[in-house]
Amino acid sequence: MRRRLYALLTAASLAVSVLSGCENLGTAASGGGQASAPSPEQEENTAAAAAAETTEAAETAEAAEAPAAGGAPETEDSQSSVSTAGTYPVKMLKKAGADPVTGQIALVFAEGTDIPYVSLSEYMPLLASVYEDEKAPVFKIEKAIDHCFVVSRTDNGSDMAVSTADNTIEFLDYDRFISPSAPNIPVLPGRMVLDQTGSDGARALLEDTGESYDRRGGKVLKIDLAAYGISVMEEDGECYVPLQTLNDLLMPQTGKAAIFNGQELLVGTWGGEFVKGRYSVPAGPMSEAFADFNYRELCLSLDTFYGLKAEHGIVRFGDFFNETELTEDLSGTDPAVFDKSLKRLVLRYFHDSCSGFRTTSVLTGKDLEPDNGLGVLSAPNARTGQDMTYVNARKRHYPGIGEGKRVLLYEEYEDTAFITFDSFTADKSDYYTQGDRNNPGDTIEMISHAQERITRAGSPVTKVVLDLSCCRDGSVDAAVFTAAWLRGSALIGVRNTLTGALSAEGVRADVNLDGVFDQKDLLPSYVHVYVLTSGNTFSCASLVAAAVKGKAGITLLGTATGGGGSLDRLCTTASGAEYRIPGTLQTGIFKEGAFCRPEGGTEPDFVITNVDTFYNRTLLTEYIKSLP
Repeated sequence: MRRRLYALLTAASLAVSVLSGCENLGTAASGGGQASAPSPEQEENTAAAAAAETTEAAETAEAAEAPAAGGAPETEDSQSSVSTAGTYPVKMLKKAGADPVTGQIALVFAEGTDIPYVSLSEYMPLLASVYEDEKAPVFKIEKAIDHCFVVSRTDNGSDMAVSTADNTIEFLDYDRFISPSAPNIPVLPGRMVLDQTGSDGARALLEDTGESYDRRGGKVLKIDLAAYGISVMEEDGECYVPLQTLNDLLMPQTGKAAIFNGQELLVGTWGGEFVKGRYSVPAGPMSEAFADFNYRELCLSLDTFYGLKAEHGIVRFGDFFNETELTEDLSGTDPAVFDKSLKRLVLRYFHDSCSGFRTTSVLTGKDLEPDNGLGVLSAPNARTGQDMTYVNARKRHYPGIGEGKRVLLYEEYEDTAFITFDSFTADKSDYYTQGDRNNPGDTIEMISHAQERITRAGSPVTKVVLDLSCCRDGSVDAAVFTAAWLRGSALIGVRNTLTGALSAEGVRADVNLDGVFDQKDLLPSYVHVYVLTSGNTFSCASLVAAAVKGKAGITLLGTATGGGGSLDRLCTTASGAEYRIPGTLQTGIFKEGAFCRPEGGTEPDFVITNVDTFYNRTLLTEYIKSLP
């Protein structure tokens, strides 16, 4: 589900550490070029080894157990362990079709390793530059007390504290800290621009009904890096954090990926062709130190941001990797083996229809795509048997619909209009100047086109069927636009389970794109709406079905929806692989004022068991006539 990022209001003071780390990350085989991932006792040894002076005995006797990335430094001397430094080119593609923005960034490396660290004074301006100019956060960095550095958002009052003494990163108000700058800041990512002018001066398609409200979160996000054997460093008044740690915490909200390939830092749209320039370096193995860090950082990122841990019975991913025998492959030095295991994790073990594997690691090389099965593949494309049942049935009635083609159909059978699409899409930045409802190319244009056809003079249409039976994902904005059209207005929520923050958003849609929110945007009162659903109706589509369920004049047909409702989190690894997971942001509806997510699916009002009835429009039209 595509996301837009906005901010949380003021911070709360209830400190809840959401990360217990990995008391047992799991032990990988130390032989065969595999890095070790220590037990609790080994972690204590690691911290002691990092604090002590380096000796030949320490290098030999403890090398098999201590993580090459270093443990949790406890002394002031251990806080200064920068070994080498260098300045590297930065290439950033902010918009498709635009020329890349170039620059430089200074990186340092932990002593004796090739693990890149970056100072806060270098990274925060880079992060700000990723946003559009009018949304760029304004950061101020200061050393508050000994070994504690605070990054403040001067535009909204939020902050991030990094302790080099405790190896922790803490956010009093994480949602607000990661948001873009905006004059009227709503609470959470996923929230739409409701006022009459949106970004780039484009008029918004949605108007606030007056029902919207924000509720700030009550949980402090405190990340214990030491529990993962990851350290931050301090030297000459600067605070250095692993580049990937900051990328994991702060970059996904931008929709961009930042990949360092040892020669340059590439910043571009997650999964985009631009970032694939990472493969300019020769393929080969990772160092043991880097492979160990790559594994630890993966555990940290998934422990923090994977939104379905409870549903999968996962407490710590270090334990889960041991239980699934993935630890050795994920912590080893062979990047291709790592990629295969990561792909197996998201597609086989998660198998949640949101998770997906996108691109391989830097040192794996693009030549491995797709012959070894590591090509571009995401879970929604790896369809299950149930998925293909509906897909194949539709192909029998619509042979022109092929895999990978955007489905947008408007049809009329007698007095019934059928609207079909497989994904909620909103491609234009300004539909008032760029939209073309006569030749619809996305969801917004299709609905506007349908409204015009249904309400035209002499129209025979008294029934509308919205076919969401193969609709699985897409833009939250387009989904809410659709729900508002069907209902007249819609109240949709976004909740962050990580922080407890909640946004409720009541909207109406300018369906006919005339710049006025009025009766002309609504379906006539004599038109009855039917929404066709199946187990394939997932994520955004399931949200729409839940939002319209029970509304007078709307009937659900088919089988129960597949649920979903978690917004995608676009992730990278230190090794440069890209993957997608359901994050901690959830969409939902409100019942009796309480937030409810459609995770368990929505039951239809009338069940249709014959799949062919779904797509035989003549037969379905006759069936609808028989309904009370």
